[in-house]
Amino acid sequence: MSLKIKTEFSNVDVAALVQELKPLLIDAFIDNIYQLCQVNDLFFFKLRPRHGGSYLLLIELGKRFHLTEFSYVFPKIPPGFCSALRKHVRGSHIINIEQWRFDRIIVLDLKRGDKHFRMIIELFGRGNLILLDEEEKILMAKFYRKMRDRDLIPKAKFEFAPARGSDFFTIGVSDLKNLLSISEIDIIRTLVKEINIGGLYGEEICMRANIDPMKPAKELSDEEIRAVYLAIEFLGKKIMEKDFESVIVLTDDQVIDVTPIRLKIYEDKGLKMEKSPSFNKACDEYFSRLYLKKDIGKEVDKIASEVKKLEKILDKQEDRLKEIEYIAENYRKIGDAIYNHAHELEEILQTLNKVRREGFSWEEIVERLKEGAEKGIKLAEIVKSMVPKKGIMIVEIDDLTVEIDITKSVTENATKYYQSAKKAAKKIPSAKKALEETLKKIEEHKSGRIVLEEKEIKPVKKRQKQWYEKYHWFISSDGVLVIGGRDAKTNEELVKKHLKEKDIFLHAEVHGAPHTIIKLEQLETVPEITLSEAAQFAVSYSKGWKEKLGAVDAYWVKPSQVSFSAPSGQYLPKGGVMIYGERNYLKGMPLELGIGLDIREDFAQIVGGPLTAIQKQSRIYVLIKPNNEPKGKIARKIKDFFLKNVEDEDKEKVKVIDLNEIITFIPGPSKIAETETLKRKKRSII
Repeated sequence: MSLKIKTEFSNVDVAALVQELKPLLIDAFIDNIYQLCQVNDLFFFKLRPRHGGSYLLLIELGKRFHLTEFSYVFPKIPPGFCSALRKHVRGSHIINIEQWRFDRIIVLDLKRGDKHFRMIIELFGRGNLILLDEEEKILMAKFYRKMRDRDLIPKAKFEFAPARGSDFFTIGVSDLKNLLSISEIDIIRTLVKEINIGGLYGEEICMRANIDPMKPAKELSDEEIRAVYLAIEFLGKKIMEKDFESVIVLTDDQVIDVTPIRLKIYEDKGLKMEKSPSFNKACDEYFSRLYLKKDIGKEVDKIASEVKKLEKILDKQEDRLKEIEYIAENYRKIGDAIYNHAHELEEILQTLNKVRREGFSWEEIVERLKEGAEKGIKLAEIVKSMVPKKGIMIVEIDDLTVEIDITKSVTENATKYYQSAKKAAKKIPSAKKALEETLKKIEEHKSGRIVLEEKEIKPVKKRQKQWYEKYHWFISSDGVLVIGGRDAKTNEELVKKHLKEKDIFLHAEVHGAPHTIIKLEQLETVPEITLSEAAQFAVSYSKGWKEKLGAVDAYWVKPSQVSFSAPSGQYLPKGGVMIYGERNYLKGMPLELGIGLDIREDFAQIVGGPLTAIQKQSRIYVLIKPNNEPKGKIARKIKDFFLKNVEDEDKEKVKVIDLNEIITFIPGPSKIAETETLKRKKRSII
């Protein structure tokens, strides 16, 4: 059995996921649909089950579908197909989900008002997402095409892809016997072809039946056929009864498969298996790790390509340096050789000039030099050739072949070579520096590649929000939860549901301030710092922010002093309360807030509140004050600041933070008055 990395669902995976997710998805409403532009066939359905909360259903056409707990950044403007799909099915609820005939096809039945739709999700080949109307005619499809056995075109009656083989879940022992008896191929290929089980599970069936997968199918005995049938029945029951023991399979710490049950073929190979509480969670974790590994692989390949380019540059630089060093050294040697033989060279030059004055032609001079060399005359032997047109004499001295300009003196010729040597030598330091810089770049790229290859990948999981995040909130310096209403409705809800006997009620002395509660569940008295921070929190989220006030008074009372009953003849507006008895004032509370980045092991969270409280929770934060810049613009600046200053290993956690998560902490038009980056350890999940 070859170990192939799973990149798409098998028929068994689809069957298991449908069985597992059916109770969660039926009756859930489709609140929205997203489609990633950079991954055009990756869809996300935001689902709202009737019992509350939300799910994010991930569908990658041709590959997989499962709920995901990981965070993704969706485009503000959806692609055209996604936008059209929203118009049809947003607001509908899922009334059923089924697998079509043990194939890699999921059917979602939807209802919106009195309209019914059917969504077909194909996970084979290129994949497809097809929406049908009540008459099962095609309303829209991600991919339209005409095929030999069916047409996927608008308004056409939809037909499923032809089913392959018998149904894995319903095949009987006699049906299996008939299939095997007429087969002309081995048992493993017969199972794959005739019951559409896939090679992995075909091998698992053979192993459980203790049969050689390469044995011809028609040679199986009745006892062996019975063993094969029992293995098929065993796997089928595991799936239909949701008797899962889901695992992620690894080899050398690389994920290679995810299965709803433990497979003997992997156990026998001694492969590592990570247990998971559900098959859905296992799939979510597996594909997130797989794709992140792929992304790292792309980066590694990119670095490797860059290293190759740099190594080619390095080769050229090394050749150039050697060339320059050779030229400098060789020219210096030639200059030395000319001085060493200055007497002979000077005599040769004088003789040449003399015979030229006497009317000898160059041809005659060359001939005489040749005759002299043959006779063993030393000066004639030194001269090897002449280049009259260039005025050059080529001589051989100290085992060097040297060009001598016959129009210049011996000293001038030597000086020319020394100058050329000096000029070349001046280029050596810069050539060496360029070479060293290239070497440094190569090492940096290689070390970066090693870091990427060895880096432990931690996908960014979607953060589970706390109940109090529907309100304004912060955690005080003393670790006390402080919550405030966002509007009249939540003001009233806050007091009615969450103001308890031990708590403190606080309010700003300005119109439009939130009802604020200090939750003192474990404390007998409110700490002074918490009280001051809560007062600052209350005044900052009041209308005083939009009015650009510098400071506002606040007061606090006990819960027994707060009432929704107005005195006789008076009227309380929605969310309003009456305060009875003495108020405890806190004077001149400044309007300013800190917004920080609380980085945990698996995610990063935005926190906001009085700066003294935020400084205790955040390594990176900003201070904002009332001003003129819109909340959206300020939020973008804050996120950019966080991304710029956060450590590389945490950048992905910050990227997936929605701007709206920052905007909720900004009371109104503002300015960034201060920024800070501190070094602290990450907080673990509470």
